Amino acid sequence: MMKSKYSLYALAILLVVWAIVSWLRPLNSSPPSGALREDESVHETNTIIENTAVPAETESSDTAQGTEPRRVSPWAAAQNEPEKRQQMFDQMIGQKNVPVHFYGKAVDQDGNPLSEVKIMLAVRQWYVQSYVGWNAEGKMLRFEKTTGADGKFELRDVKGDGVDIQAIEKQGYQLSPKAERSYGAVTDPSSPVIFKMWKQGPQKPLVTGQKVFGIIPDGRVYTLDLLQGKKVEGDQTDGDLRVRIIRQADAKPRSKYQWSFSVEAIRGGLLQTEDEFMYLAPESGYESKISMELMPSDTNWTSLVKRQLFLRSRAGRVYGRLQVEVHAIYNDKSACEVNYAVNPDGSRNLQP
Repeated sequence: MMKSKYSLYALAILLVVWAIVSWLRPLNSSPPSGALREDESVHETNTIIENTAVPAETESSDTAQGTEPRRVSPWAAAQNEPEKRQQMFDQMIGQKNVPVHFYGKAVDQDGNPLSEVKIMLAVRQWYVQSYVGWNAEGKMLRFEKTTGADGKFELRDVKGDGVDIQAIEKQGYQLSPKAERSYGAVTDPSSPVIFKMWKQGPQKPLVTGQKVFGIIPDGRVYTLDLLQGKKVEGDQTDGDLRVRIIRQADAKPRSKYQWSFSVEAIRGGLLQTEDEFMYLAPESGYESKISMELMPSDTNWTSLVKRQLFLRSRAGRVYGRLQVEVHAIYNDKSACEVNYAVNPDGSRNLQP
């Protein structure tokens, strides 16, 4: 009898717990989870909104019992309240769609304003697709502007969450390859976004390539011939660059170690630059080589050094533009990676 009585008590407790869990479960429900999806062919975005700036609600019954209040998702709280759910969606959309005030200016490589430049822009604007399924959709609104005599253009009287530059075109000009494409909804009219364009001239046939040259990092010298796209061990006079890398033989990829490198132009020089185009090599300002030594204690220590360089080699018979990356560790060696475009006829013209 005693054992049967305890069994009944246990069963009663389990039933009570089950009832409480079943009653609480709807309060913890959330809108269906989903990730941002984009259909690139139509440039539209569908999304399921899961978060909102509306503060979470709490249950007063927990507070009354002196325990810490349990936070409830505002989406869950509005699960069965269509008006509240619609209000929350409208608030979210309102936070995303802000007034767009975008100001830009097109200039040539010398900073002169360019008129009659065609600008294609797009603004993403959000709207509610379905209040029932927790869905909102972003559509791309497209605009075309033309710069005035001062090179300026602006986009106003539209709402969205940002501006994308899809194209900037003018006959006989090329947009800077470093031009950014995405911006916030608001820019400063007194300081418009500058878009540089290169006035194209006669084009020259260039020798181009991108090579990774393996280097044994024991101090030996390698000669790089960019016209042939090849590497030769040893100090040669017929070539464009001499490369040397030195590092500890037992260096580990995830540790700091001492290492150094040098890149030298053969019968010429190198010039570090931040030029956006690099379509015309300078006449002067070159140095014979660039070099660097890194110690484990250096705050700016790195195992990869990048440089953007103009090249003059072979006693001025070759000019070029280089993107150089020196790798302290590359597989079981080191490496010098060179992305280059060189003019072999002695002209400083490097326009593609």
